[in-house]
Amino acid sequence: MGRTPNNSFVPNAIAASLQVDSTVNLAGLASAWAASGKQAEATEILATLHKMSQTQYVSPMDVALVHTALGQKDLAFQWLDKAYDDQSEMLLFLENYAPFAPLRSDPRFSALLHGVGVVQ
Repeated sequence: MGRTPNNSFVPNAIAASLQVDSTVNLAGLASAWAASGKQAEATEILATLHKMSQTQYVSPMDVALVHTALGQKDLAFQWLDKAYDDQSEMLLFLENYAPFAPLRSDPRFSALLHGVGVVQ
């Protein structure tokens, strides 16, 4: 993923602008904003995801991704638990998915992997 001189993440911004109803793209963009220190922009997109969830399915994994990027571990785990309840197949990749690395040291992460059937 390339950066512009002003430190923005071009591919995610382009992807979100091309398909603004894609929650995956919006979550990726929010994560990129959070990683670049633009918490307000990430939080705004998170609010958009919550609003979208009133009229369409929004994967709990997408919401958990944004909360993780914002450093909101408790909220991230709440949404990962919802993903577990939804039987999200994306949880099978959780152990090696880099954006969730900040959660790996938390005992809840190991418990979730165990519940999914992924051995750590």
